[in-house]
Amino acid sequence: MRYVNFPTAGRYRFTVRADDGVRFWVDDRLVFESWQPQSLTREVNLELSAGYHRLLLEHWDQQGMATLALEWARADNATPSPTATPSPSPTATPIPPPAQTSWTFMLYLAGDNNLYTHLQRAVRHLEAQPANPNVTIVVLFDSDRSGDSWRFVVQPGGNYTLNVNRWHLGEVNTGDPQTLRDFILWARATYPAQHYYLSIANHGLGTQGIAYDDTNRDPTTNRKDFLSPAELRAALRTATNDGQRKIDVLHYDACLMALLEHAYQVKDYADYLVASQNLGWSVFAYAAYLPAQLSGAADTADPAAPYAFADLATSVTASTTPRQLARRVVDTYFTHPALVNRYPRTISALDLSKANAVRQATDAFAAALRANLANESVRNAVRNARSAAQKFDSREFYRITDDDEYLDLYHLAQKVRDYAPDGAVRGAAQGVMDAVRSGGFVIAERHQSGAFQEVFWDLEGAHGVSIYFPPRSGAQAYTRYINHELFQFTADGV
Repeated sequence: MRYVNFPTAGRYRFTVRADDGVRFWVDDRLVFESWQPQSLTREVNLELSAGYHRLLLEHWDQQGMATLALEWARADNATPSPTATPSPSPTATPIPPPAQTSWTFMLYLAGDNNLYTHLQRAVRHLEAQPANPNVTIVVLFDSDRSGDSWRFVVQPGGNYTLNVNRWHLGEVNTGDPQTLRDFILWARATYPAQHYYLSIANHGLGTQGIAYDDTNRDPTTNRKDFLSPAELRAALRTATNDGQRKIDVLHYDACLMALLEHAYQVKDYADYLVASQNLGWSVFAYAAYLPAQLSGAADTADPAAPYAFADLATSVTASTTPRQLARRVVDTYFTHPALVNRYPRTISALDLSKANAVRQATDAFAAALRANLANESVRNAVRNARSAAQKFDSREFYRITDDDEYLDLYHLAQKVRDYAPDGAVRGAAQGVMDAVRSGGFVIAERHQSGAFQEVFWDLEGAHGVSIYFPPRSGAQAYTRYINHELFQFTADGV
């Protein structure tokens, strides 16, 4: 990527030579894309104003020797470039910039699993709504069979034109970070907006990942593929140009993803994170965010429940801020009619600009505990605090027990503060509580206890953000966690 100074306004001819795949962007606008094995020369004319313009060239080489070159000159002075292979004729007129809306909603619907029918009905609900001029809704939808992946721009009434607002992708792997990265880059280049909302909808498990794909296998494990925490971070880092173009609201529409570790993982690439501490329910309420949602959950609610995606989309105005939208997603999910008085649930929105301060407070808390663990009364206080703190259903689904590994961070610190005899430990615990609540990290939080499958879930200790604290070493993700293979949070911490 380079910023190039064009001294005079006018028409410029750009020539790209590549072997194999190539994408060419000017000022965040995708000028052309040909992402396949090939030997290509492509010319395009663009009208540019005088001054600096951002040029970005992406390249993929299948095998053998790679070739990549970019040249430009004033079109009225340029000698036509020789072509190595036949290429389309240069455009004779300037390429008009795409119209910009206030918001682009990017829905990454990983439906290659048992959530397909719920996601499909969510799309149908969106299509049943009138268009909102303030919102463009773009979707990547991978269904539950092979070769059934699509990109499309949601059209009222579901009236699509192939290769105009709906594109067949063959079979994509939603567990591949490149699939997520390419979708974000395409959406932002093709449908620019002032603000961007990205929802990743599917099953989730904080220390494992999200966006499970039943058709595609991870080549290293031969298991069903998914996006791991490291892959999520890598995809978002590239798609946001290393954080220079952050996503305004990132929504993990799935179970058990509201870990502090996840918030820290993406703090440089998004402004707000919406997620659930406990199990979510597959209402997928995008129409309501922009009225409905049962989040990419381990299970689903009433299949006849309405999908209020249309209401979120229709409620967005030209003045809706990212903070307002994040809070609206929380309220819309929590008050969804399919959930009220029926399902125990959690949902929260986090201000990621505060994530580093919460990590530092957590580091100080951990350091104070380590310094005093020789004191048996402190060790007992930690054991008792862990037992009393709010846990979330990360192990034996549909039953919260002491074996669950995700604890509410605020509630854990509160219990340590209440039980510990040491003043330094109590002070550090209070520091965590202050960072989470009065420090502005959690900007919206809703929870409701209740019974599911004749088991009562007590969620009264939920405060919006969890932390990984297994009951013993050797738990599911313990080794990878302490070896910094899962999260940047542990690598940067004490």
